[in-house]
This record gives sequence, C-alpha cells and structure tokens, in this order.
Amino acid sequence: MKLIKVISLTLLALNFCSVYAAEGRLANISTIMMDKDLGDKVFIDINTKEVSSAACHKNSRWDFIFTLENNQVSKAMLSFLVKAQATNEKLIFVGTGSCNVFNELETLKRIELVN
Repeated sequence: MKLIKVISLTLLALNFCSVYAAEGRLANISTIMMDKDLGDKVFIDINTKEVSSAACHKNSRWDFIFTLENNQVSKAMLSFLVKAQATNEKLIFVGTGSCNVFNELETLKRIELVN
C-alpha cells in the first residue's frame, strides 16, 4: 500500500513539472502569420524582451507556433489572437517547452487575457 502511495505521488509530481515546464510571457502581439505553403500553422511574434525557455527554440523571427486543427479550441485560439492583436490587448503566452510542430520554434500551449 505504501509503495502505491509513493508511486502515485511521484507520478503526480512528474506530471506537475511537465505541465508547468514552460513559463508564461506577458506581451502584446506584434505579428501573426499564416502561409498556404506552410499548411495549417500560425506563427506568432510577440513584443517582449524575454526569450523562450525551451531549449529547442532557436528561431529569432517568431516566438510561438500552433497548429490549426479542425476543432473548436483551435478556432477559438485563432480568434482570440486576432482580436488581441487588433485591440492591442496584453496576453500571457505559455509554451509547451518543445518544438514539435515546427523545427526550432516553441509550440504554443495556452494564452491568457490580462486586464
């Protein structure tokens, strides 16, 4: 029984660490780009001096990327990004800590509106 508790707590701790591995960056959106030749990807450049904490991120032009999937969350995120850029609202950007969508560019995980 004690071994099960130790394993459960260890898995919980590992899950917590991986979910919050990337840090949030407060910024306005400078540029959003989509390109027919690059498929269903949205490239995001934000106005901040902070750099990505993802070890794989080496892209100096773009800060984040995410894939437009055929679901409500992707559509809502794109709408949210376009609205925030148009109204110059500050957002917190949280990446995944990995570059699995586009080589050397951190994948966007979450956006938060800040008042």
